[in-house]
Amino acid sequence: MAISALLRPPASVPAERWLWLPLVAGMAVSEAVAELGAGEVAVKWPNDVLIGDRKVCGILSERVIDQNAAVIGMGINTTLSEDQLPVPTATSLALAGARSDAVEVVVAVLGALGRWYQRWADGEDLAPAFSQRCGTLGRTVRVERGPSGDVTGVAEGVDAEGRLLVRTSAGLQAFSAGDVVHLR
Repeated sequence: MAISALLRPPASVPAERWLWLPLVAGMAVSEAVAELGAGEVAVKWPNDVLIGDRKVCGILSERVIDQNAAVIGMGINTTLSEDQLPVPTATSLALAGARSDAVEVVVAVLGALGRWYQRWADGEDLAPAFSQRCGTLGRTVRVERGPSGDVTGVAEGVDAEGRLLVRTSAGLQAFSAGDVVHLR
C-alpha cells in the first residue's frame, strides 16, 4: 500500500529542520504499526520501519522548494504473503499478525503523522522520542555513501537536524544521508 502526504510547514521552520520530515514519518508509521498489533516495531534511520529486523515500510521525502512543501511517500507492506515479499528481509503487517485492513492502516498512519508533524512544526525537540523508537541507535552500522566511501561505526544518536551520529575510528561523525546497514 502506498500513502503520500503533502505537508506545508510554517515559514517559521528553518530549512535545516526539514531533514527531520522522513524521521517524523518513520515515528508516525512505527506508532501506527504498533497500534495495529505488530510486535517489536522500530525505525531504521533514516527512512525505514522494521518489525523485528524485517522491513515493513520504506519512506521517501521530497521537498518542493517553489511551493514551500514536502511530499512524504510511505510504502507499507500490508497483506503480502511470504512468497510475495520483494526480499527475504521484508515482512508485512499480515505476516506479523497485525491488522492490515487498508482503511484502518491509512487512518492509523495519517492520524499518527498529523500528531508527530504538529509537534515538529511547533518546534519540539523530537530527538528523545526518535531515540526511543530508533532500532539503529546503539548498533554497529555501515553507512554506505557511494563514491564517498562507506563508514563503519556505532550509531550513537541523532542531532538537532536529524543527522545520524556515528562513532568511528576518526571520532563522532554526522550523516544527513546514506544507506545504513545494521551489522551483527
